[in-house]
Amino acid sequence: MNAPSRQRGAATILTVLVSALALGVIALSLIFSVRGNQDRQVAAQAASQSQAGVWTGVEVFRRYFLKLAEEDSQLPEDESRLARLAVGDEREASLGSNALTLKIIDVEPPGEAEEDRAYSITADLRNRHAVAQAATLLRVVYQVTPGSAPGPEHDGVIDIHGDLNASGDIDIQGEENAKLNVDGSATLKGSVNGVESLRATKDITLEGSASVGEAYANGTLTLKGSASVLKGSALGGIAMQSGAQSGELNTNGNLLIDNGRVETGNALGEIRAGGAGYGSLTAGRTLTLRNGMAETANAVGNIAINAWLDVRSINSRATVTCPAVGWTTFDSIRALAVSNCPAIDKVQAPAEVSFELMARLEPYVMPQKPTVDAYTLKAGANYVFEFVAGQRRVTVRNVNGLADGEYFLGNYSHDGRGWRDFLCLQVDASANCLDPAPADRRQARTICQGHASEQGCLSYDSRNRKWTLAGKSLAPGVLWFEGDLHISNGNYHNSFLSTRSISTGGQVVVSAVNYSGFKFICSIQYPHIDFTGLYPSNLCDMAMGKLKSNSIGNIGLLAGGVVDGQFRGGDITLGSQSEINGSVIAGNRLSATGDSKIRGYITAAGWGEGSSDFLNDLELDLADLPPDYRPEDIPGMGSCLSNCDVKASARAKWVRYL
Repeated sequence: MNAPSRQRGAATILTVLVSALALGVIALSLIFSVRGNQDRQVAAQAASQSQAGVWTGVEVFRRYFLKLAEEDSQLPEDESRLARLAVGDEREASLGSNALTLKIIDVEPPGEAEEDRAYSITADLRNRHAVAQAATLLRVVYQVTPGSAPGPEHDGVIDIHGDLNASGDIDIQGEENAKLNVDGSATLKGSVNGVESLRATKDITLEGSASVGEAYANGTLTLKGSASVLKGSALGGIAMQSGAQSGELNTNGNLLIDNGRVETGNALGEIRAGGAGYGSLTAGRTLTLRNGMAETANAVGNIAINAWLDVRSINSRATVTCPAVGWTTFDSIRALAVSNCPAIDKVQAPAEVSFELMARLEPYVMPQKPTVDAYTLKAGANYVFEFVAGQRRVTVRNVNGLADGEYFLGNYSHDGRGWRDFLCLQVDASANCLDPAPADRRQARTICQGHASEQGCLSYDSRNRKWTLAGKSLAPGVLWFEGDLHISNGNYHNSFLSTRSISTGGQVVVSAVNYSGFKFICSIQYPHIDFTGLYPSNLCDMAMGKLKSNSIGNIGLLAGGVVDGQFRGGDITLGSQSEINGSVIAGNRLSATGDSKIRGYITAAGWGEGSSDFLNDLELDLADLPPDYRPEDIPGMGSCLSNCDVKASARAKWVRYL
């Protein structure tokens, strides 16, 4: 082979090798490209799974915070679970292959304003997907709002925990279905009007001219004098000693009728009837008729007619005993057997007897005893009165015209008479005002209207820890007192809260904030120039010309507080001719020593000892109440004080990847 031929062969081989190498490079490039795409697809799929899981986690922890917010509405403020969240806290959750970890970065508590109740919670949320072996990290800001604390559960316009003794009259007006509930025994000796339902967990005794729509006792029911009920029920037994007429009487025990008339009497026990007349009597055991006329007498046991009475129908599943064989003033007798009865067609024995017994009564369950603790409402007061270091200190909050802060009640001398109970930044040992100085006394403000300029309104007995209010009026708003409070006289447009007990003197008038309304609370339209411009800014919507929604302003008087887990005080005593235009909440008991008028609901929570005693007449007037006033709406003893119609909520305010 010559040289040119050898060269051409080498070139061919070289071309083939280069082509093969190129094809190999292309093949390898395709292989790596496919593998890269597969890796990217796997990574993208893994990231997608991890991201889907972390976004699910955003909702999981939103619900977690919502649960905390709902639980906080049931807890005292110092037990708030949201308030206990701290930076660095971690929470974990598992969802299938997703392992979620939430780490708290920042917690911003609610602000001072009523409308700013939300917590702002910043957290990092990480999700690790076990199968995809991928992780995703988000930063989330949650806005969490606790719900309002529930107020006391009202089942009646008057709820008394503990025994009730009422010697005077009780008159309820303006409420069609007025209920009086007693967790204990109730004894009412005077006239009772306007009570649709009286229920007690123990015994009920009605005397005098008491008239009640329905009386329901877990113990016994006793009617005396001229007392009457349209319907009376008792698990323990009923004694009818009244000369009046009652409607339907039902008892699981025995029914004893010694006087008066009864339209229908049912007992699962025995019935002994010696009254003036009856409609229908049905006994689960025996029945004895000693006096009066009866339409129907039914008994599972024996029936004994002990006198020549008029009885229309007599039915016994046992034996009927007649007063004499000559007795015929009846329409029919049906019984298993008869004794001493006439042998006439109207008497059928043995005979099949059918009638229905009453259903067994179930115990009445009183609503749970409400928590009453003035300390939990302290933050909602416009004026807080405390005795500190021998001086009367007043803490002012949310009052137009006054800077928030602590003041002392002090005096100025003036023309030999003196100005009393001014708000001073500094006082001496004799309670003389030093700041503002006497030369600047006209810059000082007072919240007290005495009977004269030289007379004060508010004194304090340090030995008995008791405040005494003796003036004409005070600046409007919610007032909070540490210790006992005695309101001796005056006319007040305030809601009074005391950590211990409250008593009133004669002819005291208290009108709660919401009862008083915008005119008196915000426009200060009652005669006293010293109060000009002093209105509770947290309760007054000046732009709209109305009160802001609140529940604390429905309170007229509230007494009682919890210190170191122990309840203290809680007694409210109303003097003669007291008029309380607001709901009355006694942590323990309520006593009325003179004729009293209340325009609001009454609660005596019974956290201490003793009974509630109404020694004179009590009028409860619920007719024509002001539109801003809702006597049944009382704040729960928690953190919500006004604008309290708030439902717990939680939302993710913003989210971003890290």
